[in-house]
Amino acid sequence: MSRATLTREQARAAESGAHAWVSASAGTGKTHVLTARLLRLMLEGTPPGNILCLTFTRAAAAEMANRLRETLGRWTRLEDVALDADIHATCGLAADEAVRARARRLFAEVLELEDGMHIDTIHAFCQALLARFPLEAGLSPQFEVIDERQAADLLAEARDHVLVDTANRRALALIAREVNEEDFAKLTVALIGARRPLGHLLRTYSGAEGVAQAVQRALGLGADEDERKVIEEASAAAPIEELRRLAAIFAAHGGKSEQEAVAALSAFLDTAEGERPTRWPDYARIFLKKDGQPRAMRSFPTKRVVKAWPEAADVIAVEIGRVAAVEERLRLLRAVAFTAAALRVGEAILRRYDTAKAQAGALDYDDLIEKTEALLRDTDMAPWILYKLDHGIDHVLVDEAQDTNRAQWRIIESLTAEFFAGTGARELVRTVFAVGDVKQSIFAFQGAEPAAFAEARERVRDRARAAGTSFHDIRLERSFRSTRAVLSLVDAVFADEDAVRGLGIDPGTLHHEAQRAEDGGLVELWPVEEAPLRKEREPWELPLEQEPADDAEARLAQRVASRIHRMLRTKEMLDSAGRAIRPGDIMVLVRRRTAFVRHLVKALKVREIPVAGSDRMVVTEELAVRDLIALAAFTLLPEDDLNLATVLKGPFAGISEEELFALAHGRGKRSLWSVLRESAAHRHIHDFLHRCLGDAQHLAPFEFFARVLDEYGGRRQLIARLGTEIIDPVDEFLRLARDDEGDHPPSLQEFVHRVTRGGAEVKRDPEQRADEVRIMTVHGAKGLEAPIVFLPDCCGIPDSDTRLLTLPPVPDSNSREPLLV
Repeated sequence: MSRATLTREQARAAESGAHAWVSASAGTGKTHVLTARLLRLMLEGTPPGNILCLTFTRAAAAEMANRLRETLGRWTRLEDVALDADIHATCGLAADEAVRARARRLFAEVLELEDGMHIDTIHAFCQALLARFPLEAGLSPQFEVIDERQAADLLAEARDHVLVDTANRRALALIAREVNEEDFAKLTVALIGARRPLGHLLRTYSGAEGVAQAVQRALGLGADEDERKVIEEASAAAPIEELRRLAAIFAAHGGKSEQEAVAALSAFLDTAEGERPTRWPDYARIFLKKDGQPRAMRSFPTKRVVKAWPEAADVIAVEIGRVAAVEERLRLLRAVAFTAAALRVGEAILRRYDTAKAQAGALDYDDLIEKTEALLRDTDMAPWILYKLDHGIDHVLVDEAQDTNRAQWRIIESLTAEFFAGTGARELVRTVFAVGDVKQSIFAFQGAEPAAFAEARERVRDRARAAGTSFHDIRLERSFRSTRAVLSLVDAVFADEDAVRGLGIDPGTLHHEAQRAEDGGLVELWPVEEAPLRKEREPWELPLEQEPADDAEARLAQRVASRIHRMLRTKEMLDSAGRAIRPGDIMVLVRRRTAFVRHLVKALKVREIPVAGSDRMVVTEELAVRDLIALAAFTLLPEDDLNLATVLKGPFAGISEEELFALAHGRGKRSLWSVLRESAAHRHIHDFLHRCLGDAQHLAPFEFFARVLDEYGGRRQLIARLGTEIIDPVDEFLRLARDDEGDHPPSLQEFVHRVTRGGAEVKRDPEQRADEVRIMTVHGAKGLEAPIVFLPDCCGIPDSDTRLLTLPPVPDSNSREPLLV
């Protein structure tokens, strides 16, 4: 679309003399409009270096820069008539001699810019700004920005330090009483993963104690309420006389459940009044089920008890309600205590993490936003910073505005405040342009909110009106990409009022038009694959029967793979391209990387269909990489019998269960390694492992693993056992080993420790297209196109954590904070 004539609405959005807010659905040419406005600003006299264009990703920034260079380079070569037509088609401007002359000079002007065009992500812009004013921001001039892997390493170190620090013993003990080891590990991962909102929460409420108090208020609990006080009050309020009679009736006429209750009831009644709270847990169990819910009164009390004392049912009913209310209050108090403990641990991890960054002179991506926002809001420094910037920024263009979070909007608004304050430092029209699509606001985990998009639009509109400048609110609804069938499906989905309200827009306002109205399109809706009914298994049932691998995800993966295979085998035509369908035309989108992705990759490879695999992977979760790590762990501690058994059963040794049993059984206190050394039948395995032991003593990690894979045939063994899909993760693991040597002294033990602790997630570049089926998450596929898209993950309900509590805003704050309790 780079040379297509602008539509009327696109041309209006490209007008450089007005602020513009463009709501553009996918495929409506928003990048084309953004480029058109950028070109028009330069053609009408704005110096290229005075335009700031903010994009969401580095890939989008590179695409924008490439489009710009391509257009400006073309303009240097065109004759007058062709140039006039191109300028009008590209940015809606009627060219005269001055415009033509400027168009031909722009390519050279852009090349001569010392720092190039300011087409950056918001993080790159913040990094450049902080590098320009480091002292004003309170930073070292030599600060460095750490990537996600380096941040994960520092966070893991901070977590490990906090877990052994005696200062956190009480908080950790309280958490340990409430959750098991697995859930405790998940909690620490969650605290680390939520460091940005957690940090904001702690700052908003002045630390963990402030948050705990806010939670207590939000749950309707008194500030001085605690478990001891609630139990004492509940014990004192017990109807003692009625309970004494109830105990006697239970003993004389009760059935099995009532007889079981007599002991606990009598113990509660016979205990001195001041000591009764110690008996409360056993007493409460009389009136509650095992799950803590109120006990049903169908058979409690029994008919014999009611016949002996008709009022017994009323006494029990009242006490069930009272005890249940008390226990609910106790649960809330425990939740507050658990939340406070988790927040103290989280606060300690963040504090340690911040200290580690400060010592290293490092900032992570969140710091770039936070430090820039603080710098631009500093009452002492901000005027000076903005004065200096006032001479360098005349127009701000924001791409993917729906994914810009509130903190980032505050930075943008600080930068553009002078645009609406009259003449500013110079007398010229200075504008804000934003383009986005609220339907594509899918980065909530990074702080993006559909509501923030609408709120920012209203603020820009109101400021423009107050300043007496033009503001265009534009909707682009004509898609140049999708066919009518696809767009009609989208409209049908969002015809539901609840669905459209979830986008933060009014019902009835969502509509799409297809430019390719006559082109064919197809939407298939398949029957839902339902999970098979599984029989109830007895607790501790021995796993003697093999469960069939026949679940809904596996069956759906087979159906999708079969459909793709049929498309390719029968050479179905892709009408829009006038050729047969190829594997690279197909994209499979999922919401999460569940077992379905693994099933689908396997099903496609069985059918010999080229597949790119998942768009990202955690390298250390791949089986081949785990085998390599187990081998390295053996060289570090040969006496670890369990790990050695893993190596022996793996691809590098490949012994059977029977052989392993023969080696391990009856060895007494001897290590498995010592037994293996003496086994003549396994001499070749011993020799291989012995060589690895020697290599680990003097080789760097990369050299060690490269030798195992290549010289010792490890790669061939892994492929023979696990298939060719191991190639990518193994190569990524080698790359990690090589890169690690650039950041740290070469040490196999330290490398294994770092890579297993950090997880080592690797993202594939989606722009590097091969002729392969792509399997991606919705987030990873953002901005990409494919003529054939499968959506196999449409029926799952998004996770809803009922433990989330929204805290009310604090004074001078407009935010509402969701908090896990």
